[in-house]
Amino acid sequence: MHRRIETTSFYLFRQHFPDSDACLAHLMRVRYGGTEIDFPKCGVHSKFYRETRDPAYICRDCKHHTFPCAGTFMHRTHLPLHKWFYAMFLFTSSRRGVAAKELERQLDVSYPTAWRMAHLIRKHMDVIDGEWSLDGEIEANETYVGGEAKGPDADSMPARPPYSA
Repeated sequence: MHRRIETTSFYLFRQHFPDSDACLAHLMRVRYGGTEIDFPKCGVHSKFYRETRDPAYICRDCKHHTFPCAGTFMHRTHLPLHKWFYAMFLFTSSRRGVAAKELERQLDVSYPTAWRMAHLIRKHMDVIDGEWSLDGEIEANETYVGGEAKGPDADSMPARPPYSA
């Protein structure tokens, strides 16, 4: 149906998603299979073309507007889609997650906007991942359990080696 895009670098990301129109076209491909679909509203295999004012596509036959962002956390956003896509790229390419302050700096948005974006992206990632948990035999190369000793007796406690099973 659609080709999965694997971007591992910022350079590849910018090639695939240079602007908001490319992001919207990607959403249309992923959600509807492209711009030539069997549209249920008019029942005709029709071609959709891009609406210039709104982030939407219009059916050539019945003139119905289709909004690829509808039903997503980007629905009714006033931010350009390429900022949302870049924020998602940062979240998926970072091992430790992304702070709202980092989004504020990278995307040139206000802190409340960055916080809301981060919240919605994390919420969506939680829904996608579900309640997935590790079970069975787990293997880890090196794990520290407990952290540094604190308190008045910290100097007299032996150093904890890495835990290995």
